[in-house]
Amino acid sequence: MVWTAGVRGAPLGTKLGVKPDRSGRVPVCRSLQLAGHPEVMVVGDLAGLDNLPMLAQVAIQEARLVGSNILAMTEGRDVAEFQYHDRGIMATVGRNSGIAQIGPFQFSGFIGWVIWLVVHLVNILTFRARLLTLLNWAWDYLAVDRPIRLLVGARPTRGLPEPPGAEE
Repeated sequence: MVWTAGVRGAPLGTKLGVKPDRSGRVPVCRSLQLAGHPEVMVVGDLAGLDNLPMLAQVAIQEARLVGSNILAMTEGRDVAEFQYHDRGIMATVGRNSGIAQIGPFQFSGFIGWVIWLVVHLVNILTFRARLLTLLNWAWDYLAVDRPIRLLVGARPTRGLPEPPGAEE
């Protein structure tokens, strides 16, 4: 089984002996088995099936099917085919602000943010992990922790030596 995350299939896809598509996904059968290699299952951003969105919900549903299919294979049963069920899309947009679309319903602002929090907490498997996640979120919220998520190249400063490898 191969699991990847991101907005592009992992480079590992090039080492599987099949040609990835433009977004780095590898071709899989409807059962999420690697084309030509039924012993290999692929889920997440690396699975090239129906041009599905690169979202956690897709990967979670794929992983559940792959788990069932592995069990079926060990018991000599036929594998099932993947069917994606869109349960909605959501994202945090900022502090106290989010968006959520669940079926025909759309939420934004504080309510969208709360829905995002609740849905993500509910999907965490164990109570302990939920509690730790909630405590981490509460700490970040109360401490106004805003980690920088930008990668910026620094310009050389006059009078300071160049960093190692800068001349390459």
